[in-house]
Amino acid sequence: NRYTRSLILNLKEVVIMKNISSLEQIEEVLESAGYETIRNNEGVVMKIGGKSIPFTSVFTIDKGQNQVIINCQIARMGDIKEEEMSNVLFTLLDYNTMIRPYAFAIISATEDPDLDDEEKWPIVLTDSLPLGDLSDQEILASVESLWSALSVVPVLLKASVIC
Repeated sequence: NRYTRSLILNLKEVVIMKNISSLEQIEEVLESAGYETIRNNEGVVMKIGGKSIPFTSVFTIDKGQNQVIINCQIARMGDIKEEEMSNVLFTLLDYNTMIRPYAFAIISATEDPDLDDEEKWPIVLTDSLPLGDLSDQEILASVESLWSALSVVPVLLKASVIC
């Protein structure tokens, strides 16, 4: 029937990939799933979330650790009111148990020497995937988990934890 023929044609367009080890392959997997990406020498950038104000996620490869790192910025340290800082950090730490495999983290000057101003330090959701036998399904499962993790961000914003 026409529905089955359409389904078969759509399945032919799906990219099935194993042993992913390059940014080019990551970009291909994300684009085949319908995400818009931009690739540069350092990583693959993907917008995720709402169309009007999407979050920026970056996929990079850490060859030393042999893994893909996914970071999605949700705010900067300067976005947090000084008097709320300890409460915010405690809340983010507490939420880490609910958003696995992602975790909230702060990218500081330790990870990026160009970030000498603490107010510019990004607050991110982060995940890592080991290279070697990495498949397209594992990358897409991580993106799905990122969507779930991002669902708590509006709760944090609404609670005025992050201004």
